[in-house]
Amino acid sequence: MEELIKQLEQLVQESITETEQSPQKLFERAIWTVENIDKVARQSTEVRGFPVSEKRLETTKIAILNSLVSQVSEVWETINDGSEVEDLGERALNLGCDALDRLNALQ
Repeated sequence: MEELIKQLEQLVQESITETEQSPQKLFERAIWTVENIDKVARQSTEVRGFPVSEKRLETTKIAILNSLVSQVSEVWETINDGSEVEDLGERALNLGCDALDRLNALQ
């Protein structure tokens, strides 16, 4: 699990590096990830031929969403121009936080 979290953090960091010039891409990817969190988490935890427990799947979702919300908020805080990109970042942040709250409520 720790290795998975490290890989996820590395992917998020790489994504940020790629999107430093385009916060819009980061926000769009974050929204897609939240909307497809089940698929993303399952792909991250699937081991060939072995079923994934619901507990492990939920733990993975929480780890993904925690990283996502952290990274989105870091970028979103730097945008204060009232633009569509700022609104998109706020939407991504709200979606991520709502999904995280729902998962934490189930714990």
